[in-house]
This record gives sequence, structure tokens and C-alpha cells, in this order.
Amino acid sequence: SSVVLATPSLAQKGPTAGPDVIEEGYNFCLDAVAGLDYLRESLAAAGWTIEDDATYGPYQTYINASLVGDGTTAARYLYATLEQYPTIDLVYCTYEVEGAYGTPDFELLGDYGLDGEYQTFDDGTYGVWEIGEDTGAQLWLLQAQLDYLYFQLDWIGPGYRDGQTTGGK
Repeated sequence: SSVVLATPSLAQKGPTAGPDVIEEGYNFCLDAVAGLDYLRESLAAAGWTIEDDATYGPYQTYINASLVGDGTTAARYLYATLEQYPTIDLVYCTYEVEGAYGTPDFELLGDYGLDGEYQTFDDGTYGVWEIGEDTGAQLWLLQAQLDYLYFQLDWIGPGYRDGQTTGGK
């Protein structure tokens, strides 16, 4: 459940159309948990450009992607890495918006069943959420300020091998 500690809200300027940036970041980061092949397909289908797609040795793979100038929301950037340990996988995913974006739905993660809270201050809205399941633990961090949003997922769960995906979707 979400706990909201309200103080004067941060006025967002800019677009009112376009994606809910929390929902977009949430879905793309869970796509990374489902597997980086799945994430590549989702990003391509949404018109994103994959800037970098490589490995750091045999145990870590990463994707760096962007969507700039779609006419609805400022520049958006995504970075996802999958680290594979002997029995556990770790996914680290960040989603950033640099510039104007529509007012996000801060209740969304609570609506999706994650436990956490967010707080709104004069300089922005900050939040943390978590959920632990048999398929893995999700830890979400949010920083939303005027013309800048940072959203992060740390996921840790059982490792899957031989082409299987991890525990996301």
C-alpha cells in the first residue's frame, strides 16, 4: 500500500499527452527482468533506438537505449543490465526523462500491488516501493523533479539458464 505525505506539489510544465512516464519505465524495466531479448523487442516496437547492446565478459549483458523527439515527451533514456551468478540473476534498470513530461501517476506502483510510499516536497516527488515473490524481489526508487525524472529497478531472483527468461513477465 502507498503512503502519501503531501506538502505543496511540484507543478509540472510541458506536455499533458504522451505516456505516463512511471508506467512506461515500469513496463520496460520489467521487460528487462523477463529477458534482455524481450526488452530489445519491446524497445524496437515502441520506436526506441538501441545505442549500445553488449557484454562485459560472460556474466553481464547490458542495453542502453533512447527515444528523443517523439513529440509527446522530452528525451527518454533507458539502461538495463543483467548479471548472472551461479544460481541468482540481478537486473538493474534505470529510466530517465530529461525535459518536460506529463504529470505521472504516483499511485501506479501501489495499484500494481507493490508496498511503498512517496513524498512530495517543493523540489520534487521521491518514492520507494518493493515486492518480494518466489520469482524474485523488486526494489523501485523514484525521483521526479521539474523537467527531470529518474526511476530505478533493482531485481534479484532465481537464475534461469539455457535461453529461459528470468522471473519478470
